[in-house]
Amino acid sequence: VFFDANQDGFDDLYVASGGREFSSSSTALIDRLYFSSSGKSLIRSNQVLPNPMRFESTSAVSVADFNRDGYPDLFVGCRFRLQAYGLPADSYLLLNDGKGNFTDVTRTVIPGLQQIGMVTSAAWIDVDNNQWPDLLVAGEWMPLRLFMNQNGQFTDQSSEWGLSFTSGWYNRLLVADVNNDGKKDFITGNHGWNSMFKASAERPLLMVVNDFDKNGSLEQIILRWENGKRYPYVLLPELLAQIPSLKKKYLYYSLYAGQTMEDIFSDAELQNSIRLYAHDLGSSAWVNTGQSFVRNYLPMRAQFMPVYALASVDVNDDGLPEIILGGNQSRAKPQTGTYEAGYGDILINNGKDQFTVLPRSQSGFFVRGEVRQIVDITISGSKHIVVATNNDRLHFFKLNTVNK
Repeated sequence: VFFDANQDGFDDLYVASGGREFSSSSTALIDRLYFSSSGKSLIRSNQVLPNPMRFESTSAVSVADFNRDGYPDLFVGCRFRLQAYGLPADSYLLLNDGKGNFTDVTRTVIPGLQQIGMVTSAAWIDVDNNQWPDLLVAGEWMPLRLFMNQNGQFTDQSSEWGLSFTSGWYNRLLVADVNNDGKKDFITGNHGWNSMFKASAERPLLMVVNDFDKNGSLEQIILRWENGKRYPYVLLPELLAQIPSLKKKYLYYSLYAGQTMEDIFSDAELQNSIRLYAHDLGSSAWVNTGQSFVRNYLPMRAQFMPVYALASVDVNDDGLPEIILGGNQSRAKPQTGTYEAGYGDILINNGKDQFTVLPRSQSGFFVRGEVRQIVDITISGSKHIVVATNNDRLHFFKLNTVNK
């Protein structure tokens, strides 16, 4: 993210670092802050961010002056704990002293970020229009979390604002006033409905995390509801490869068929496990009523894919923001299949908190592959949409106003 960290009039650059291929002691995980030298070059700061005591896998960075002292501060979200997928990771709030030096104030200002979970996206949003930026956080196997800012101190008010039982597999957040009522709403890019995984408040997905075979490495088992019982999705060969001690118990596939989690593991093993839930996999628009957020699912075509990229652009000059989205995920196990049914979409805002799909024959918007970012920029006075995809070139679309 580009921002003027040291208030010299030139944009500086914060670069997040992460990945599962690194050990927890790898310096490759240190985030990088580069100061602009009069706008001509970038010089790396020697600060160890976000946490000098432990290297993290960073997934989200968002800038705001949370204490209104005139200096931009940072939220830094972490994706997972190294070699411990499923355990809740810490995220951080970093206070800027005005010279580009950042201090971790999480413990005293917003302790709810400690072990918050596996964060994928975050956004600053002034929910109550009091001029103090509030913090919205989303992630995988975790509910949407809203931290309200009260004079520079944060409290978790997720449930008060209607965000209970919202755990999902979220990939992206976007803040926008979808109905132009002056209250900030937001959009969530989630896993979608086009997969073998199904979730609801009544029948959530469950992931059980434990070192079942006591070898120092965690196992993660995802369960589904069926006839009032929970059954594992994992196939027997994969389960036995991770937990060889079960080979004597399941000599044949027929012995594994119909086994519940309680059949496979003892009560003691299950009691010591971490349980993570997903109640909702749909990508949605969340409308701010002034007292709570009301969820409206995006059209069905937006649910065909995991949504990783969102942009808000008024494409028809009616004063209402449309949604441009993309996603897909090609890296998946054979038994689940890849998630590549999306080719990018433009959703037209009807002004009543709902969206409809603009046909591609009219939009001209078509992108293959794994879309990971969409932004709008102006080139020579004309607005363009820029789409970034994994292992591919940038895609540019010139925006011509469509009929309202």
